[in-house]
Amino acid sequence: WFSTEGGDSDTWTSVQIGDADDGLTSLFRFDPWIVFAESGDAYIGYGADHTNADGIAVTTVVVCRSTDGGATYTCTLVDTTPGNDKWSMATGPDPLNPLQENIYIAWTKNIADRQGIVISRSTDNGATFSAPLVINDAASNNNLFADPSVGPNGELYVIWERVDSGNIFFDISTDGGLTFGVDTL
Repeated sequence: WFSTEGGDSDTWTSVQIGDADDGLTSLFRFDPWIVFAESGDAYIGYGADHTNADGIAVTTVVVCRSTDGGATYTCTLVDTTPGNDKWSMATGPDPLNPLQENIYIAWTKNIADRQGIVISRSTDNGATFSAPLVINDAASNNNLFADPSVGPNGELYVIWERVDSGNIFFDISTDGGLTFGVDTL
């Protein structure tokens, strides 16, 4: 839904993002996460369940951008491999180029024998995203609920939960999501 009247209760318009927008044949799109860039552009990340070309059921991570207040969207497939869940997003300045705004999406990805916390970034307004980078250090099967935030100088903070212990972990990138330090409990 979007409003061009400042949110007045009777001026909302419904917009459905579907197969024609993201190019997937999906009956189930879920867990939307919306952020706004400094430019005012809206970004929505979500999962789309579908069957890939190999006949495997996957949840594809999708990010769509709206430059017109939410009326229309252009979508990018971020990760089309199996095992994706629980994403969230953030935007902020690139620490190496403060005039550039990065878009980040972090999520849980089943990788071999564990659940990894991964992050992908876009440096071109959501047109493309980097390959998912695993940021948690410990091999564990219980990492969920990644939550990225961007500091005023472009530092990227990510927290997540180890649901088996209830512990919260934290990691930081000072180079725009290219590398991360050591996890902190």
